[in-house]
Amino acid sequence: MTKIFVLQVSGDPDMFVSTTVSRPTAKNSTWSSVLYGPDVIDIDPKTDVDACVHCTYFITVLGSRGAMYTITVALESTLPKLADGQPVEDHVAFLGWNSYVFADSFGSSRDIKIVLTSTRGDAVRPIELPLHQNY
Repeated sequence: MTKIFVLQVSGDPDMFVSTTVSRPTAKNSTWSSVLYGPDVIDIDPKTDVDACVHCTYFITVLGSRGAMYTITVALESTLPKLADGQPVEDHVAFLGWNSYVFADSFGSSRDIKIVLTSTRGDAVRPIELPLHQNY
């Protein structure tokens, strides 16, 4: 998922996004956000037929009366990311489940050990063994 944020510092900036037009406007953009205050556009290639992967997103920020803003673009997984060595505290409802993603940047040069520690309740451990083994 691609998430584009425009946070106004002053004024009221609006945002227009396209993958085909290098300077998108209100008339030719594929996605737009023209709300007063922060603008957010979520583009999910699984649900949005106009979304693409391995492409360029062109973004125009328009300030009709002048505006100061910050813009952030983030590629996000729909699953929360886990960081190496950083514990995450979370909650799962009765008979519910949570999913996470971890990117192994070391490849087969290191073992991966997944540890689940229950702080309350009963946790089921679906993965207990290292995924890679170095000998």
